[in-house]
Amino acid sequence: MTATQWGDRTGKRRNVLAAARTLLDEQGPDELSMRRVAERAGVSPGTVYTLFQHKEELFATLYVERLERFLAEVEWTARDQTRPEELVVAMGRRYVAIYALFGRRLDAWSMLVEREQWPAELVERLMQVTLKLLDCIDWLTRDFGLESMPAEVRQRAAPLLWATLNGLAEQYSGVRHELHGLALDDMLTFSARVLVAGLQQLSAETAATTGEQ
Repeated sequence: MTATQWGDRTGKRRNVLAAARTLLDEQGPDELSMRRVAERAGVSPGTVYTLFQHKEELFATLYVERLERFLAEVEWTARDQTRPEELVVAMGRRYVAIYALFGRRLDAWSMLVEREQWPAELVERLMQVTLKLLDCIDWLTRDFGLESMPAEVRQRAAPLLWATLNGLAEQYSGVRHELHGLALDDMLTFSARVLVAGLQQLSAETAATTGEQ
């Protein structure tokens, strides 16, 4: 860890976050503590507490940081995928890994609802990345062939896809998937095909109904 000058708050914060990120990746969230992060960053525990009020704030900051990286990865992947099913699978793989680390302990929606408990800057970052993720999912549903769908239907398509990814993430970050024994990629592919086929069929039916009127 690169040493920072006394009083270099930005540098210390950067080092603390890097140390916490490494500790989280190597040992998991249960081993994340302010003392261990301080040791890894080469600073005193008191310094860590001047940067983050408590472990939950530090953990939440890492979560928002990871969601921002996830968004960038999804946007980049979308350039290479020509089929919506492939993009859903790629998103799902990444999201399950994030959920395994963060989602079972911290819920983004709860943070937004209970925003007064968190630093305003952190809540704003979470709000921005969440809105961009929903925009990305909305863009994906448009690629399903939903241009002709009423706005209220498209508004429901994006939450449906997000709920599906969250449900699979919940199963595969725990032991529930052992009940059926199916691989994650199999379920992601199947879910993507069902969603795409169902939404495209609904789009076609709506277009036909509109044409008859």
